[in-house]
Amino acid sequence: MVSTTSALDSVQRVTAERERIVRELATLSEADCLAPAQWNGIQRNVNFLLRAYSLHELDHLQHLQKLLTKRGRVFSEAQILLSKAQALRGEVAALLLSLSDEEFDAAGPDEGDWSPRQLVEHLAQVDGNYARNIQSAVEQARGRATTP
Repeated sequence: MVSTTSALDSVQRVTAERERIVRELATLSEADCLAPAQWNGIQRNVNFLLRAYSLHELDHLQHLQKLLTKRGRVFSEAQILLSKAQALRGEVAALLLSLSDEEFDAAGPDEGDWSPRQLVEHLAQVDGNYARNIQSAVEQARGRATTP
């Protein structure tokens, strides 16, 4: 049976769930990380489970890359760079999701330091600038390539 869920819908669903989990677990203290936990019937601690959780994503990334490579899928440099940018944005998002509202609005200790909120607003603005500049450059280059 073929699913009617698009790749975008699936990614949005798993992203929303990951953000919920990160918000929930980001409040764990160092002491919480030492709490005993079970992993496949073996005594571990919460820190071990957090490490396994983070590596689980890497395991499936490698599986997906292998699968796509075997299908003959080749990624352009733009796709690779955008993938890296998206991964970094995920790291930024995970840090931001761990902040309280007060921490989100608090500036840094040094003069001129931005608050996390200002950083997010800057990223939103600059992302659009980059996209417009890239699209404009590509459109101009394509126009020159088709002009006799």
